[in-house]
Amino acid sequence: MKSLFFVAAVTLLNVAFAAVPLNASAVRSELDSPLSSLQWTSRNNRRANGKNKWWRNAPPKCSPTNQCTFFDHFNTLNTWRWTKSDNYANGDPFNAWWSADQVSVDAKRNQLKLTLAQHHHHGKPFKSGQIKSNNWHGYGCYEVRMRPVAQTGVISTFFAYTGPWDAAPGKSGAHNEIDIEFVRKSASGKLMLQTNYFTNGQGGNEHDVHLPFDPSSSMHNYGFRWTQHAIQWYVNGQLVHTAKNNIPKVHVAPLRIFLSLWPVSWKAAAWGGHFAYAGHRTAAYDWVRFTKGSNCNSKWWKTQ
Repeated sequence: MKSLFFVAAVTLLNVAFAAVPLNASAVRSELDSPLSSLQWTSRNNRRANGKNKWWRNAPPKCSPTNQCTFFDHFNTLNTWRWTKSDNYANGDPFNAWWSADQVSVDAKRNQLKLTLAQHHHHGKPFKSGQIKSNNWHGYGCYEVRMRPVAQTGVISTFFAYTGPWDAAPGKSGAHNEIDIEFVRKSASGKLMLQTNYFTNGQGGNEHDVHLPFDPSSSMHNYGFRWTQHAIQWYVNGQLVHTAKNNIPKVHVAPLRIFLSLWPVSWKAAAWGGHFAYAGHRTAAYDWVRFTKGSNCNSKWWKTQ
């Protein structure tokens, strides 16, 4: 009798559980499938994958050895994919403390927002926002649609990085990085895009791109294509720079994706401009997309 009661109770629980609509915000939306076929509703995910096997096994699908294609529209902050940097700071030239409360999602516009504010904490006079991907990624197309901050001395970024504190499991932790950074060196100068990369700690690859528009006035598409032999940077689907010398290798260091906003310290004023606080400043991000594989197609970079 006891065993029959137990079986009946379990059966009822299973039926009740199956009848509860799956919360789409709790489902990992990273799929190894063409971007055009991605569906973001829980109903379509359940139909496509059958008996909920996909979402139950979602965490293992993305790993340092199986980086997933994804397209994040920031209708919410997907905590399967992203982590807010919180309660720590980088060294120079960063002059802000990372704080989770400086990261927000504008639900009306479906935009991620990173905000710089005045706040004295542990020797840093400001606080700001940063998020990073929970998974590491390899060769492919890294894309963002964003609106950076125009103020002198404030750096708005989209980059991929690994280092001592962000190394993939089993990797050395050597500094490898590929950058898109927006820099305004002086009040009279224009906001420009700067590309850069580091390979096993070796940098010095900065390249300035002078854009024919003000990137802080509206959203535009930016990205880079990382392959075994080159890094190519794009703006609104147009190639603006190519690097082929000493490129980071994925077998050495798969990279995490970062979005950040920060003011430069006085030591870096020659590079990033002199920063003087003039109230809150916010960088906005419309979406982020990663397309896995060296053969990713840049046609995606012209879409919104």
